[in-house]
Amino acid sequence: NNSFAIVVAGDNIQLNATVADVADLSRLSNIAVELYFDWGGPLEDLLETSQSNSEGLVSFNALIPSNTVPGYYELRIFAPDDLTDNLDDENAGRWLNNETYVNLTVQVPSTIDINSIPSEVTALQSFTISGIVMDSVDNNRTIQGPVDLEIFFLDDPEEILVSDFTTNNNGSFSVSVPTDVTGDGITSGVKTLIVSVVNDSSPFYLTGTGDSSILVRGISNFI
Repeated sequence: NNSFAIVVAGDNIQLNATVADVADLSRLSNIAVELYFDWGGPLEDLLETSQSNSEGLVSFNALIPSNTVPGYYELRIFAPDDLTDNLDDENAGRWLNNETYVNLTVQVPSTIDINSIPSEVTALQSFTISGIVMDSVDNNRTIQGPVDLEIFFLDDPEEILVSDFTTNNNGSFSVSVPTDVTGDGITSGVKTLIVSVVNDSSPFYLTGTGDSSILVRGISNFI
């Protein structure tokens, strides 16, 4: 049966499997087992070979390279034919090959480049920003979007100005941002605007942020 795992590129993936005889489910020790990455794909590679212990347990602790493109991959856990035992020996046994698979999701951190924002805005008015969400490991890789964004001022992170805004498939975005969504007023001055990727809005990209400054001009009032 297929299993599922998630790993960040550049980290190790730890997997355990139990090797047993198909006929009677008895645990098998000293069985060589191979772990393959991206089985049947363009990045197919033997990651690690391990051996089952006295309880039939085999463990892997394999590095997923940091330059791995985020996405879905298939891991193959494979026990080759074991036909070398002399059948006259005590506890001898011979086993044909078998395999199981793990569906692996590889993730990477994200970052955000805000490429257009006005230098100032009048309090209680909206302004438009644009930018792009990028793969922070390799900025030249177009992301596999879309992802969701939230936007807030650094000095008031509890007031989310924009929530769950969905980018284009390539991560680009253009969004109108209000300066005060709760109606409780806003202080004037230079503020730092934070644009953040919403956690778990993409299977491939961890949350990341971008920031830029904008001057909020106050409005005089007569009392």
